[in-house]
Amino acid sequence: MRDLLARALGRAWRAWPVAVLVAGGTLPIARVLADPLHRLPGGARTDVYKHVWSYWHTLRTLGDGWPWTPYLNAPGGGYLLDVMLVPSLLLAPVTWLLGVAAAANLWVWLSLVATGLSTWALCREVTGSDLGGVVGGLLAQTAPYLLAYPLYSGVHERLSVWAFPLVLLGLLRLRAGRSWGWIPVLVGVFALTSAGCAIHGYIAGLVCLLAAPLFVPLPVDGRSWRDGWRPALRAGLGVALTLGCFVLVLHLDFRWYQWGSYHPWTLSYQGDWIQKWHGLPQRDTLATLPALLLPEAVRYTTASLTNDELYRICFLGQVPLGAALAGLLAARRHQRFRVAWIVLVGLFLSFLALGPSFEWRGRFYSSPPFVWLAGVLPYFGVRVTHWQLVAAFAPLSAVGVAALVGRPDRRWLRVLIALGVLVAATAERVRALPFPLLLPAASARVSPIYDAVLPDGGLVEVPRFWRGTELTPGILFLAQTVHERPIPITVNINQTVWDNVPLLRDGISGAWPMVAMALRRSGFRWIVVHRSWFLRPGPADTCLRALRMLLGPPVAETEDEALFDLSVLPVEPDPTLVWPPGHFPSEMGKMPAGSVGW
Repeated sequence: MRDLLARALGRAWRAWPVAVLVAGGTLPIARVLADPLHRLPGGARTDVYKHVWSYWHTLRTLGDGWPWTPYLNAPGGGYLLDVMLVPSLLLAPVTWLLGVAAAANLWVWLSLVATGLSTWALCREVTGSDLGGVVGGLLAQTAPYLLAYPLYSGVHERLSVWAFPLVLLGLLRLRAGRSWGWIPVLVGVFALTSAGCAIHGYIAGLVCLLAAPLFVPLPVDGRSWRDGWRPALRAGLGVALTLGCFVLVLHLDFRWYQWGSYHPWTLSYQGDWIQKWHGLPQRDTLATLPALLLPEAVRYTTASLTNDELYRICFLGQVPLGAALAGLLAARRHQRFRVAWIVLVGLFLSFLALGPSFEWRGRFYSSPPFVWLAGVLPYFGVRVTHWQLVAAFAPLSAVGVAALVGRPDRRWLRVLIALGVLVAATAERVRALPFPLLLPAASARVSPIYDAVLPDGGLVEVPRFWRGTELTPGILFLAQTVHERPIPITVNINQTVWDNVPLLRDGISGAWPMVAMALRRSGFRWIVVHRSWFLRPGPADTCLRALRMLLGPPVAETEDEALFDLSVLPVEPDPTLVWPPGHFPSEMGKMPAGSVGW
């Protein structure tokens, strides 16, 4: 009995890194735990609601003409390539049982835990240090890029940071003579990552390509050339198969996005970033040396206010960077080559994030590696990917941190270094980030007025833009999961003609009878007016007064919203009418100016 208890305690103790990293993945979204069915991590004016909406929308359209959707760009509909397709399918049972907010929160939590565990496993594979791997995993789970763009800004497809260390881990285990089963695992990682986020899939391929020297049989591995050729051949075959499948998957992925972007009925125009080749790479001003290295420069970062409130932060952190470089120097002799190469891959990708040129003390310097790669690698020289290359820094530099923590022979010294790195990095991130380290929670509750919407006709919400800005409140997409009526817009602005209609943009019209009758004839039945979305109370009162005179009292009303029924008008919907037209020119997906007579 004593032996059984001892073995059980031993197994429990060996599982302590997993327990710590599960807790670490929970910490950034701790404020959601009070009500995970009705709270979401991030800001209320970010992209989070649109990503949560996908869990409902995918299931409603999958068996009915997907990727065609009748729920957007009403009454015309269109094609939408949803980046959250895979999570929506995997978590369909959770959506059915607990709702879209629970499914989204579970995916966020699983992604954070996977980031910590994959980073820990890579660190342990290279350095043999459990404690160092845990420190590296915790730093990866709270990386500024991860907290800002995928989490606070709600861009959940960018949560796939776990793919970068997992790719290296699988290839290293192939190199060590482990199971061939790692090849389908790696192919699955590329497929899953690329299906949701082609940019992260591309970065994973770059990590694999740049890490290729790790699998050459060098004497620094403790083996001669003769002893090392067999595992090197095995690893080389694994790398070749993985890269081949990666190229195929990514090629099909980009071709799919190109089709979906340039189709005349597209609702997800992606712009020039999916072009295969560019003549001259453009410099991305998001990634600068101060933005990468100085907390003071990051602290005053303002959110982008186009469509959604997005924080695009590429801060590396001086503490993780310094610890990784120190670990590179302190690594044990048999670890040094692998530690150095992996850390340098992370640093090299971060340098490439600066683009084809960068500024230092008022002078611009070109980046020959970036320019050369842009001319060699398809899709590389596009601007949108530059700053996001820093996503690979945290999990790869963690190997150097793990080498530093695991270097001393005395346990107390290892624990002291681990605590010092964690405390210093946390303090630096608290100082640098323009939002709390424990992310705020946005409400996932929708107004009760939508319960009064009957299953008939489309629904229009005004105004489209929030308080005179370019922000489009995403809560109306979450509301669609309740009322389930088609709406005349899509997830991004300037994709449909409706974004150019003054009524939808600002909620202001001088001819409400004509507007209301045109909407009814186009198949719409419901109008929701949001008082707090108007820039001033005067236009909101004018809009409500005009609709009351025309349609009578609201069907449902709260302090902020009012729901009106257009079916009281003496106009019958025309089922053959797609008005405004649902198709449009490929140039930015806009209708020609003046094509809508409102």
